[in-house]
Amino acid sequence: MTDFSEASYCRHAQSYADDLVNPERKKIAASWFDFSTANSWRSERLYKVAASLGGVTGEKWLTVGDGRFGLDAIRLKAHGACEVLATDLDESLLRKAQQDGHLEHYQVENAEQLSFAASSFDYVVCKESYHHFPRPAIALYEMLRVAKRGVILAEPNDRERSPLRLLMRLLGSKAPAETYEDSGNYVYSISEREMTKVALGLNLPQVAFKGLNDAYVPGLEFAPLDSPAGRAMRRKIAIRDTLCAWGLDHSMLLMACLLHIPLGDEQRKKMKNDGWRVVDLPRNPYI
Repeated sequence: MTDFSEASYCRHAQSYADDLVNPERKKIAASWFDFSTANSWRSERLYKVAASLGGVTGEKWLTVGDGRFGLDAIRLKAHGACEVLATDLDESLLRKAQQDGHLEHYQVENAEQLSFAASSFDYVVCKESYHHFPRPAIALYEMLRVAKRGVILAEPNDRERSPLRLLMRLLGSKAPAETYEDSGNYVYSISEREMTKVALGLNLPQVAFKGLNDAYVPGLEFAPLDSPAGRAMRRKIAIRDTLCAWGLDHSMLLMACLLHIPLGDEQRKKMKNDGWRVVDLPRNPYI
């Protein structure tokens, strides 16, 4: 019997082919390189971390699960990261991005078995790919292994115990069904507590968190931010932001930064100004 994780990664490796041949998918894929659209604005919020942590001469960043033309690497560089290597299990769209001049380098990598030596990169970024992995915990420890300064995740937030959902259950609403992808993968979510425990287990000195809400409206891929679709998207996000501000719900997305090296004063200030909450962790008294 084929191991599920092996089958899952094989399905992933085949999933991007449609973006190169299907006319509708090709049109949407082309829109990803237009940074003026409302859809691009949704993603750009997740890359601003490079402006806070990046910009140091000689630094190296790595993106994991960056198979959509290496867009994570491209946008991190646009926000200040000096050198970024895009990686993914499948190279079809990465190769196309290199041929079109968008990427200088890329590498085929399995997130569970990164080929790099320990501490090869200053920062490792995994944006909205962790929840696709069949064994994400293994991938997280691999990312932490090859990172010298820290690992940054941007993933769905675990909202199962948010006040709003608990209230809905008390009122008789059924809990949302667990989510699976077409590939068969269970869709993982992360939480501040889960990421903090990982950091404590490795005796890391700091973690940082930033919550973001999101909303999709049909047509965002081709609409400017100040369009009817863009305004509708922002209204929906504003409502969700208000629920979070009132303590009724948790943010839809969670950015988590697990740090091997504590932030400097300037970095910490920039992170705070960008909406991050930096947490200094207790030291293991037995080490």
